[in-house]
Amino acid sequence: MRGNMSDDMLLEVRDVSKSFPGVQALRNVNLEIRQNEVVAFVGENGAGKSTLLNILSGLFRPDSGEIIYKGALYEPANYHDATLTGVSRVFQEQGLVPNIPVYENLFISHEKRFTRLGVLNRGRMSHLAGEVLADAGLEVKPSDITGTLPFPVRQMLEVIRAFAVPTFLGVEHPLVLLDEPTAGLDANETELLYARLRRFREHGSAVLVSHALFEALELCDRIYVFKDGEIVDMVFPKDVNESRLHELMVGRQRDSEYYKEDCQRAPGDRVVLEVSSGCARGCFHDVSLRLREGEILGIGGMLGSGKSELGRVLAGDLRMDGGEMSVFGATIGHPTVRKMLRAGVGYIPGERAIEGLILYLPVQWNMTLPIVPELTKAGYYDMGEEKRIVQKHCEMLNIKTPSQETLVVNLSGGNQQKVVLAKWLAKEVKILILENPTRGMDAGVKADIYAFLRELAANNVSIVLITDELLELIGMSNSIAIMKEGMITSMIEATAEAKPTEKELVQFMV
Repeated sequence: MRGNMSDDMLLEVRDVSKSFPGVQALRNVNLEIRQNEVVAFVGENGAGKSTLLNILSGLFRPDSGEIIYKGALYEPANYHDATLTGVSRVFQEQGLVPNIPVYENLFISHEKRFTRLGVLNRGRMSHLAGEVLADAGLEVKPSDITGTLPFPVRQMLEVIRAFAVPTFLGVEHPLVLLDEPTAGLDANETELLYARLRRFREHGSAVLVSHALFEALELCDRIYVFKDGEIVDMVFPKDVNESRLHELMVGRQRDSEYYKEDCQRAPGDRVVLEVSSGCARGCFHDVSLRLREGEILGIGGMLGSGKSELGRVLAGDLRMDGGEMSVFGATIGHPTVRKMLRAGVGYIPGERAIEGLILYLPVQWNMTLPIVPELTKAGYYDMGEEKRIVQKHCEMLNIKTPSQETLVVNLSGGNQQKVVLAKWLAKEVKILILENPTRGMDAGVKADIYAFLRELAANNVSIVLITDELLELIGMSNSIAIMKEGMITSMIEATAEAKPTEKELVQFMV
């Protein structure tokens, strides 16, 4: 079948709908993508953006409607099939295989093109990968084991692969789908991505899904606004600003007190967690800090500053090689996850899908996993109490799920993150360590999480907030520790009445 398409039309989505049990993910979606064009999809988590990307990349089949690509009906059987036709993707949750070399990840599923008489030419694959990496300006060896690289570097590898594979396959005018590609990248890496995208549009097209609305305004030719599975508008960047886009996305004015600073309260005097001269070999050294009752202590720094590793040590997930740690006045010798959990410390990692959730288990199981012993009495598991607890926290955090039995993998990214948060609330931890808790979240979900963190602090829960977002760091924290080269270089007060500026923080980071 062929569609009636103009010469510059690359892809057309016609009346596409898709539903899952209890959820209408897409409803009669229509849109167009032209050659040498970058188009943005914006909308809150659960609006349908990722579902459409899953259909375009061959992971899902639409329930109804059709897609025309390069003048022909487009029905990829799977992701590999989509890449062969010229559609590649950067996934929001990284899709790299951690225990294989970089060069294998760059050309994974295309090994046949490096094989002759049944023998894989790894040397040729590695050489070509080196050329691709050099062209992208990424200082990584093709032989590096992927899982040993930092998160932002792995994210750049995802981007590089998506752009490089169509060229490698000799596809004329490919389409790249970018799902939150800059989440977790620093300024230099983000600029590398932007430059790559601008070069790519000379011979290809791209779809950009981003919660950073300024990216849609600066990089894209047109913007499709999704809400509740439908496209509610198509706008041109020159005609709108971030505030207008947000209105279209959520149907309300963005709250000027986004970080709920008017609800920020002064912490108590009681020290609930203290580190003295803490060291973790190769990560940080001579770190001392105090967390007070009801305080939100922000920790900021550049990539490699040691802030992520500090969070893992505080949670017992990374060995502390020197120094002392105490929780509620009791010294914790050789902290482990088990010891810290018993002391009332919960941890939300930066990569929720890998470390924070079991994606193919139901919402209720994920949420109550830390409290299985408490729900087991005389050898019997109290399923009624489990359901009550899950219902309570779904309502408390406004978690949108068809049922408690829904697999977590079928929830939007924002609702998945709320499930991670809920499991520690169910555990009733008194200290919560969070790393980039709103990474990849839309404005509405962020506001929900910020409001709830304020409520926790008001109820004397103490929070360590490790984040790459400076405005989040400033807006949410009572005080801020800045790390550089494995040391805390400055402690800055961030009261509601006297917040520091981004410029003031950055001078201590670089």
